[in-house]
Amino acid sequence: LTITLIIFVFPVVIHKFIYSSMGDSRAIYLDGVLVGTFLSNPLSLLLNLFGFPVWFEGETIFYPDYERGVSSALIITTGCSGLFSVGIFIAAFTSYIIVEVRDFSWEIINFYIFGIFLSYIANLIRMALIVVVGMYYGSESMLWTHANVGWIIFTLWMAFFWFILQKNFPNILSPNIQK
Repeated sequence: LTITLIIFVFPVVIHKFIYSSMGDSRAIYLDGVLVGTFLSNPLSLLLNLFGFPVWFEGETIFYPDYERGVSSALIITTGCSGLFSVGIFIAAFTSYIIVEVRDFSWEIINFYIFGIFLSYIANLIRMALIVVVGMYYGSESMLWTHANVGWIIFTLWMAFFWFILQKNFPNILSPNIQK
């Protein structure tokens, strides 16, 4: 719980205090700069790489809505950015290491970095799927995908992460079992 508070609550409270935005529902700097830099831009590049004609401006992705025959916009907020997935991963993995392994070796630190990278890639894939669904099936389908696909992708990448960890470093997951 402490780790979760440190990751999710304290940075937002500090940010809102610094920018005098207590009471606002959005953290403007987080939305505009962080989301634009770390999600909108890479998402646009990824989709363009695969031939989808999208573009971005700040935290907004513009895409052709083929169902309606117009260009549409998707505003990505901090809540949709995948920061919470990364935070949940860090809190869960840290808690596991503290309770079960009780050792922060370089292997553990490398797997933190690997896990955060996988979380980032999983979120890019999630957002790309959401935009592609919006392009071909419209905004209602995009909203359904946004609401239902994220947890599936998050669960799959977490399973993949723990599978790789178990295969490569079984002593990290089972430190008390002699092999």
